[in-house]
Amino acid sequence: MSSWAQALIRLVVALLEWWRERKTQNRVAAVRTDPAGEWLRKFGGTDQRNKDASTGPEDAGGGGN
Repeated sequence: MSSWAQALIRLVVALLEWWRERKTQNRVAAVRTDPAGEWLRKFGGTDQRNKDASTGPEDAGGGGN
């Protein structure tokens, strides 16, 4: 294989790795800022949790065992 083809392949691989890393960083940042909301919006839902509850959802820690 000629050297220009190898250089082109290396460039494409480097661009793919950069794109994957950027995508991962964006996803991590979104999850850290709004863990459940980002996932719900991605799949067309909305976050219906009680925003005033400081400890989590209203049914957290229920005795339903």
